[in-house]
Amino acid sequence: MKKNVLFIGLAVVLTACADKYYTEEYYTTVDSHSIEVTLDRGTARWWESGFDALGYRYFYYTVYVPELTDIVLNEGVLNTYLAYVPEGTDMEALSPLPFSDFLIDNNGEPWEEHFTVEYQYQSVTFILKTSDHLNVEPAYTSYTFVVRLLW
Repeated sequence: MKKNVLFIGLAVVLTACADKYYTEEYYTTVDSHSIEVTLDRGTARWWESGFDALGYRYFYYTVYVPELTDIVLNEGVLNTYLAYVPEGTDMEALSPLPFSDFLIDNNGEPWEEHFTVEYQYQSVTFILKTSDHLNVEPAYTSYTFVVRLLW
């Protein structure tokens, strides 16, 4: 008898919780938006440069994203990726930011490009910093970023 009462009590509790957390409305109210931003050297859509408080040079580009509202910033999920084709393949890969790309300069010295992102109301800023090369330009002629918003 005790086993039956325990089983019925457990079934009631699990059923009550399932209705509360797993409703049809929960799964159908998610909105999303995805944008792709390509920066090409020699066009209006290219990195701008600035200097940080220590005098180190960095590059940035800000894009207007009207879907990036206060609700998305405070309650949504924001992901940004650098799209690139890895060496030895012909398939595009997406790497989440922050991301570091390690390179070798013409003198055989290693250095890196480090990518980060900042989100603000209706804008996304991509940031590129280089290591040990204060006055070097970005290594590639094109960079593609993918921004995904869920709310």
